[in-house]
Amino acid sequence: MPSLSLPLNCDLGEGLSAIDAAIMPYIDWANIACGGHAGNDSTMMKTLTLAKQHNVTIGAHPSYPDRENFGRISMDISARALALSLLEQVKALTLNASKLNIPIGYIKPHGALYNDCTKPQVLETVISVAKQLDLPLMLLAGQEEISNACKQAGVKLIREAFADRRYDENGRLVARAQPDALLDYNESLQQVRQLQSRQVATPSGKLRPLICDTLCIHSDTSGAIGTAKAIKQQLSL
Repeated sequence: MPSLSLPLNCDLGEGLSAIDAAIMPYIDWANIACGGHAGNDSTMMKTLTLAKQHNVTIGAHPSYPDRENFGRISMDISARALALSLLEQVKALTLNASKLNIPIGYIKPHGALYNDCTKPQVLETVISVAKQLDLPLMLLAGQEEISNACKQAGVKLIREAFADRRYDENGRLVARAQPDALLDYNESLQQVRQLQSRQVATPSGKLRPLICDTLCIHSDTSGAIGTAKAIKQQLSL
């Protein structure tokens, strides 16, 4: 079975403008913060302009409306309030992108909201927003409940795997708070090769099947720019 050539995506527009500019040439898709956890009209326009210069596809990166905690803590919020917030965030990015004649390609939830899409009510709300806006939804690969829910709703699912995050024995991401959650440069390249072959290694060394449509790298990890460059070269082989 041939290795997959997977697009590389990255979460941007979160206040690290110098890193955004440096990493943009090595990615294919940019997930842009649109006000929930970070970002404003100014940062959105800067990131959108960079993306257009490098012919990078744009995705909206909304979150729980929680700038204080950077969207990394689950919120007790009604489905209606969450849906309204997500619609507002995506529409804010859409309005800014329209000024540069750039289409929005998909939605990728951020942080705790991304993780909480394992909860049926949260997933239903996020899917409803994607359906209302007629946009694909990027979520964690290998989750049958997510795949089935998107299929039933008629929402295209973009299955995401992570180049720089460790997977546990059950094929789920190791919690970011754990000391071994992030992979180093060599580990990331090794995991990319595995994911290109539709599998991923667990801490015990077991290879689990994992089929994905895109790989994510985080811009705020140590050495992210060099790692992104090396991963891009690996994906181009």
